[in-house]
Amino acid sequence: MGNKWICPIVNEEINDYDCYVVCLVAEKMFKERVLVEKVLQKKNFREICQNCPHHNEQVE
Repeated sequence: MGNKWICPIVNEEINDYDCYVVCLVAEKMFKERVLVEKVLQKKNFREICQNCPHHNEQVE
């Protein structure tokens, strides 16, 4: 089982895979359409993600 963290974008616990997907969108490697609406509602989600201590941690 993977890791779980509190995501500062949604202020909820998310798993490492979902975290990784948000990271890929923040780095503009995936399109925003793969994200849940809750993440997209944060105007500066990319900046928040890129400053998170879990940004780009490896998915187990």
